Amino acid sequence: MVKRPKYSRELCKQLLPLFKDGRSVIEVCQALGITRKTYNEWKMEHKEFNDAAEIAEEAAFAKIISLGRMALLSNGKIKIDTALYCFILKTQFNYSELIANSVLGSEKAQPLTINFSVKPAVSEVTVTNAKAIDEENLF
Repeated sequence: MVKRPKYSRELCKQLLPLFKDGRSVIEVCQALGITRKTYNEWKMEHKEFNDAAEIAEEAAFAKIISLGRMALLSNGKIKIDTALYCFILKTQFNYSELIANSVLGSEKAQPLTINFSVKPAVSEVTVTNAKAIDEENLF
Protein backbone atom coordinates (compact mmCIF):
# COMPACT_ATOMS: atom_id res chain seq x y z
CA MET A 1 0.00 0.00 0.00
CA VAL A 2 1.36 3.40 -0.99
CA LYS A 3 1.67 5.93 1.79
CA ARG A 4 0.21 9.32 1.02
CA PRO A 5 2.58 12.24 1.38
CA LYS A 6 2.38 14.23 4.57
CA TYR A 7 1.28 17.81 4.29
CA SER A 8 4.03 20.36 3.77
CA ARG A 9 4.07 23.98 2.65
CA GLU A 10 6.07 22.89 -0.39
CA LEU A 11 2.90 21.29 -1.76
CA CYS A 12 1.33 24.76 -1.98
CA LYS A 13 3.99 25.74 -4.53
CA GLN A 14 3.16 22.71 -6.69
CA LEU A 15 -0.53 23.58 -7.11
CA LEU A 16 -0.34 26.47 -9.58
CA PRO A 17 1.93 24.70 -12.10
CA LEU A 18 -0.34 21.65 -11.98
CA PHE A 19 -3.61 23.56 -12.39
CA LYS A 20 -2.60 26.29 -14.84
CA ASP A 21 -3.01 24.10 -17.94
CA GLY A 22 -6.66 23.47 -17.03
CA ARG A 23 -6.36 20.24 -15.04
CA SER A 24 -9.17 19.13 -12.76
CA VAL A 25 -8.86 18.66 -9.01
CA ILE A 26 -8.79 14.89 -9.39
CA GLU A 27 -5.94 15.10 -11.94
CA VAL A 28 -3.94 17.32 -9.60
CA CYS A 29 -4.62 14.98 -6.69
CA GLN A 30 -3.33 12.08 -8.74
CA ALA A 31 -0.16 14.02 -9.61
CA LEU A 32 0.38 14.80 -5.91
CA GLY A 33 -0.30 11.20 -4.88
CA ILE A 34 -3.27 12.09 -2.68
CA THR A 35 -7.01 11.54 -2.75
CA ARG A 36 -9.63 14.23 -3.30
CA LYS A 37 -10.66 13.66 0.32
CA THR A 38 -7.14 14.48 1.51
CA TYR A 39 -7.04 17.53 -0.78
CA ASN A 40 -10.27 18.84 0.72
CA GLU A 41 -9.11 18.07 4.28
CA TRP A 42 -5.88 19.99 3.70
CA LYS A 43 -7.87 22.93 2.33
CA MET A 44 -9.90 23.01 5.55
CA GLU A 45 -6.96 22.44 7.90
CA HIS A 46 -4.26 24.62 6.30
CA LYS A 47 -5.04 28.21 5.32
CA GLU A 48 -1.97 28.54 3.10
CA PHE A 49 -2.97 25.40 1.18
CA ASN A 50 -6.54 26.66 0.82
CA ASP A 51 -5.32 30.04 -0.47
CA ALA A 52 -2.92 28.42 -2.95
CA ALA A 53 -5.62 25.99 -4.11
CA GLU A 54 -8.09 28.82 -4.65
CA ILE A 55 -5.64 30.74 -6.84
CA ALA A 56 -4.62 27.59 -8.73
CA GLU A 57 -8.22 26.46 -9.33
CA GLU A 58 -9.05 29.94 -10.68
CA ALA A 59 -6.08 29.61 -13.07
CA ALA A 60 -7.50 26.30 -14.34
CA PHE A 61 -10.89 27.93 -14.87
CA ALA A 62 -9.28 30.85 -16.73
CA LYS A 63 -7.42 28.41 -19.00
CA ILE A 64 -10.61 26.53 -19.91
CA ILE A 65 -12.45 29.81 -20.57
CA SER A 66 -9.60 31.06 -22.78
CA LEU A 67 -9.62 27.81 -24.79
CA GLY A 68 -13.34 28.24 -25.41
CA ARG A 69 -12.85 31.87 -26.41
CA MET A 70 -10.04 30.93 -28.82
CA ALA A 71 -12.33 28.41 -30.52
CA LEU A 72 -15.17 30.91 -30.67
CA LEU A 73 -13.02 33.64 -32.23
CA SER A 74 -11.21 31.35 -34.69
CA ASN A 75 -13.96 31.49 -37.33
CA GLY A 76 -14.19 27.70 -37.39
CA LYS A 77 -10.44 27.02 -37.60
CA ILE A 78 -10.41 25.56 -34.09
CA LYS A 79 -13.10 22.93 -33.58
CA ILE A 80 -14.53 22.34 -30.14
CA ASP A 81 -17.07 19.84 -28.86
CA THR A 82 -19.49 22.30 -27.28
CA ALA A 83 -21.35 19.62 -25.31
CA LEU A 84 -18.09 18.42 -23.77
CA TYR A 85 -16.98 22.01 -23.12
CA CYS A 86 -20.26 22.75 -21.29
CA PHE A 87 -19.94 19.47 -19.37
CA ILE A 88 -16.44 20.41 -18.20
CA LEU A 89 -17.59 23.86 -17.11
CA LYS A 90 -20.52 22.40 -15.17
CA THR A 91 -18.73 19.47 -13.53
CA GLN A 92 -15.28 20.90 -12.89
CA PHE A 93 -16.03 24.56 -12.25
CA ASN A 94 -19.59 24.60 -10.86
CA TYR A 95 -20.79 26.58 -13.85
CA SER A 96 -24.53 26.79 -14.30
CA GLU A 97 -26.85 27.74 -17.08
CA LEU A 98 -30.16 29.52 -17.09
CA ILE A 99 -32.86 28.54 -19.52
CA ALA A 100 -35.92 30.79 -19.66
CA ASN A 101 -39.11 29.88 -21.48
CA SER A 102 -42.19 32.04 -21.83
CA VAL A 103 -45.67 30.95 -22.76
CA LEU A 104 -47.78 33.68 -24.30
CA GLY A 105 -51.54 33.51 -24.34
CA SER A 106 -54.09 35.95 -25.59
CA GLU A 107 -53.66 39.69 -25.26
CA LYS A 108 -55.64 39.53 -22.00
CA ALA A 109 -53.41 36.92 -20.37
CA GLN A 110 -50.09 37.68 -18.71
CA PRO A 111 -47.09 35.67 -19.95
CA LEU A 112 -45.86 32.82 -17.80
CA THR A 113 -42.08 32.74 -17.57
CA ILE A 114 -40.33 29.67 -16.21
CA ASN A 115 -36.63 29.88 -15.43
CA PHE A 116 -34.76 26.59 -15.20
CA SER A 117 -31.54 27.03 -13.31
CA VAL A 118 -29.18 24.07 -13.54
CA LYS A 119 -26.74 24.03 -10.64
CA PRO A 120 -24.22 21.41 -9.59
CA ALA A 121 -25.79 18.42 -7.86
CA VAL A 122 -29.15 20.21 -7.60
CA SER A 123 -31.70 21.06 -10.24
CA GLU A 124 -34.05 23.86 -9.35
CA VAL A 125 -37.07 25.09 -11.17
CA THR A 126 -38.31 28.53 -10.27
CA VAL A 127 -41.36 30.21 -11.67
CA THR A 128 -41.28 33.98 -11.99
CA ASN A 129 -43.90 36.44 -13.19
CA ALA A 130 -46.55 33.76 -12.92
CA LYS A 131 -49.98 35.32 -13.22
CA ALA A 132 -53.40 33.90 -13.85
CA ILE A 133 -53.59 32.59 -17.40
CA ASP A 134 -56.66 32.96 -19.59
CA GLU A 135 -56.82 29.24 -20.47
CA GLU A 136 -59.64 29.61 -22.99
CA ASN A 137 -57.61 31.99 -25.16
CA LEU A 138 -54.18 30.49 -24.59
CA PHE A 139 -53.59 29.64 -28.25
